Amino acid sequence: MPEVIWDLTTKHVLTTDLVHGETLDKMVSADQATRNSVCFISCRMLLINVIVYARIVELNCIKIFVPEN
Repeated sequence: MPEVIWDLTTKHVLTTDLVHGETLDKMVSADQATRNSVCFISCRMLLINVIVYARIVELNCIKIFVPEN
């Protein structure tokens, strides 16, 4: 988990340190347990973002504009 650098963080900008890792294309050659873990974490992150976005929309925190045909 990256650490927040509070001296460089403002109301509108969150600054964290760099976390080193591997790119997803390198996971093709990883063992099955590692690929399963990456898949689980990626799916969980996606679902959490979808749920949070749906909740923001539900609370009318943002406005969605639908184009008229």
